Amino acid sequence: HANNPNMHLDAPVTQSWEASSVPTQSQPERQRLSTQAIYEAETQQFDADVPSPPPEFAEETQSYAAQTDSQILSAEEFWPWIDAQTAAGYAEEDVIAALRQTSFNPKLASMVLKARGEVDIAGVWTEEEDRIAEGRDAKAIRRLEVKHGRDSVTKRLQFLDDWRKDEEIAKNGGGEEL
Repeated sequence: HANNPNMHLDAPVTQSWEASSVPTQSQPERQRLSTQAIYEAETQQFDADVPSPPPEFAEETQSYAAQTDSQILSAEEFWPWIDAQTAAGYAEEDVIAALRQTSFNPKLASMVLKARGEVDIAGVWTEEEDRIAEGRDAKAIRRLEVKHGRDSVTKRLQFLDDWRKDEEIAKNGGGEEL
């Protein structure tokens, strides 16, 4: 095939990426715009009629927002919040249990109270999840990290440690009961 005198080769075709940047007559030369020309250029108007996100997206962002550290009750807010919930008709034991389940997050605790404890979302801890967090089963702990977040598991362990210390102080007559 290499020495076939009847073989004709086509002229090489230049691809667009191989073409020279020198403008041809069919390509007008581009001119650099001045800064003012950029500002004066015609632009598309902003469409204020953009639809809102679907409701399930809004719920996800709200549940995430409810978990932020800024939502945790301070020591000064603890008993007034409990008093407000008992005034709303909840038993004090249930209010304290909801706060314990949520590491003192009042938004999540309100959800727990309204749902009578049946809330399965990040930031609401069951007794079983507390046992897993304090245990040595790495796979089960990873599942908790997926549900609650890695930092949340660490914070929960610290919360449980602090809770137990406060309970011990209360038993020994060192302050208000939790």
